[in-house]
Amino acid sequence: MRNTSIKYLFLFIISAAAIIVLITFPAIKQNDHYHQFADNREVNAIPNCYNVISNFPFIVFGIFGLALSFKGRVGFSLQYGSFFIGIILTGLGSSYYHVNPNLNTLVWDRLPMTITFMAFFSIIISDFIHLELGKKLLFHLIFIGLLSVCYWYYTETLNKGDLRFYILVQFLPILIIPVIILLFPNNNKSQFYYWLIILVYLIAKFFETYDKEILIRSQFISGHTIKHLFASFAAFILILKIKRGNKLMGEIRL
Repeated sequence: MRNTSIKYLFLFIISAAAIIVLITFPAIKQNDHYHQFADNREVNAIPNCYNVISNFPFIVFGIFGLALSFKGRVGFSLQYGSFFIGIILTGLGSSYYHVNPNLNTLVWDRLPMTITFMAFFSIIISDFIHLELGKKLLFHLIFIGLLSVCYWYYTETLNKGDLRFYILVQFLPILIIPVIILLFPNNNKSQFYYWLIILVYLIAKFFETYDKEILIRSQFISGHTIKHLFASFAAFILILKIKRGNKLMGEIRL
């Protein structure tokens, strides 16, 4: 019991430290160059074609995962369902944004991403800390995520853009999730899938960061396009985890 309390305290300290550090920063405005992606080629009348169509795997994996998540064998399917709904909407929102990248379309890219991030965070809590806690936090976390985007967009309309809340919502879970996996190991061997998802996410962020450099070197594909493909692959990994869980539950019932 004492060890568990220490673990919770450690998570609290990390979260509080991240919040305090971010609050001490002045408001962070959206960079005006954010919408200037390396690959702006138009193909078959589709502007920024490859950054648009590379979102298609999000929609495919999202639909497949949504259907799979409601089979009910693994449990907490509402959390998985929320995650895959977020994935589908991310594919649609990101495609809409990349057709005409600007501040007003960016909000529709970010809203569904926060649904995905927060649903995934609640799944982690259920899988490693407490099943019911993750369920209870699901909609609270999603609300906080959506609120962070709304707050950022509202401040942008006032010409006082402030990304700090959104940055916290996006990156604090990524910081805490590995700590949770290490502090609260479970016995169902799901850690492998989550570590792989984290790795894929980091690779996606790498390609996003070097968008232009990768297009220059490859001469045919940009870093941002590759980022979409890797990020969507994270959803496929979670599908594999669900299928493995369904198989184990079926064996137990037999």
